[in-house]
Formats: sequence, structure tokens, C-alpha cells
Amino acid sequence: RPWLCILIGLPLLGALWACWAPPHQYDSLVYHLKLPQEYLRVGRLHAPEGLVYSHFPQNGEMLFTLSLLLGSDILAQMFVWLSTVLTVGWLLTFGRRLTPAAVWAAALVATHSAVLVMSSTTYVEPLVMLWTTAAILTFELSGVGEKRGLIFLSAAFTGLALGTKYYAGLTAVLLAARLVYRHRLRESVLFPLVVTAVFAPWMVKNVVRSKALYGRLS
Repeated sequence: RPWLCILIGLPLLGALWACWAPPHQYDSLVYHLKLPQEYLRVGRLHAPEGLVYSHFPQNGEMLFTLSLLLGSDILAQMFVWLSTVLTVGWLLTFGRRLTPAAVWAAALVATHSAVLVMSSTTYVEPLVMLWTTAAILTFELSGVGEKRGLIFLSAAFTGLALGTKYYAGLTAVLLAARLVYRHRLRESVLFPLVVTAVFAPWMVKNVVRSKALYGRLS
């Protein structure tokens, strides 16, 4: 559909063009890119003094660390832009298997001003959007036919979202609750276990760093 390609493609191309502007947003300079810079400077993960954001989950920052390692903060912004493109792709492919309205959902994502603005920055919200979209779509597809194994893929995507922003934990709670509601009790137990396993590295890091911090304070 040419009109759909234009409606979705032009805004995304505009956001890609905006990616070429150097990072200048507050959060990007304070911690989204500051933390990767510190990790590369020291050669390991650590909690810079006075930077409380270092205790946030950092799947997004790991991508940004790779970008800075390759010598480009612009690449970090392009990773975020790519997450928006992939979200649209999920809706146009897997989403359409569930409902024809997925096409309009894809158009809404591709033309939403807040989405387009953040897609040209190193803010991690578009990454959460990608993982959450993938989690929900695979979750719904897992109840179709004999595709129950997709529920574990959904849990993995949910864990990736939670490892990017804490508020993605709401997705984990709601999807687990839907499993209970649908009387898929075995999966309702396994689902949070997979989510926790994927999220576990950041939990372990925070526990270790918190113990070290409280040890110094005491």
C-alpha cells in the first residue's frame, strides 16, 4: 500500500535525519551516555560517585557503550531509532496476525510526536516500547493454535524491557495475571521465572553494589 509506506516512512526518515544532531538532551548527557563513558574509561561496570542513576537497569546503556566503543555517539541514537522501526515492523507483521487494527497502531507509532522526538535521542523509552510490543504480541500469539512455546519468548522480551526500565515490570505483572485468568497456571509460574532470569544480571549488580555502598557508609 503506497499510502501506508508514505505515512509511516516519511516521519521515520525525518527522525533518522534528526539522529545526526549530536546528543544534547539532559538525561543523555547526565547518565545515558555518561555511564557508558565511565565504563569505558575504567574498563568495567561501576557506580560513579554521586550518580544515583547507575543503579538503574541498563540494557540500553550497554548498547550505548558499544556505540561509544566504536567511536560514535550518533550510532547510539541510531540504535534507538532502529528500535522504533522494529516496533513498527512487529506491528505490521505479527500484529496483523491478531487484528487488522495493527496497521493503524503502526501508523500511530510512526507519526506520534513524542515517539519521533525520542527516537532521535539516547533516551531508552523506544527500546522499552520495542520489547514491550514484542512481549505482548508473542504473548497473544501463544494462545493461538499450538504456539504455546511463544509464551517463553514473550517472557524473555518482558525481561529485556524490565532490564531497560523498571516500570516495564508492570507488563510482567499484567501478562502473568492474564495467564492466571486464562487458567494457564503452569505457564503463570514459569513466565515470571523466565522474566526474572533475564532481568537477574541487573538485580545481582544492584545487590552487590548496594552492599558495598552500605558497607562504606557504616
